[in-house]
Amino acid sequence: MLFYTVKEFAEMAKISEKTVTRYIKTGDLEAVKFGGQWRITETAVQSYIKNNSNIGGREND
Repeated sequence: MLFYTVKEFAEMAKISEKTVTRYIKTGDLEAVKFGGQWRITETAVQSYIKNNSNIGGREND
């Protein structure tokens, strides 16, 4: 299974690291903690992409 750091995910999603952490804490984004650091699951990234068309710099036409 592939995992992303909070920073990596924030850069992909074009949101702040603070927002990513808030999504994790509220349960809006699936993540696990390894050694005190959050890691976002690949499944969570795919779900976010599916529900948020602005990820990766894509714009709605």
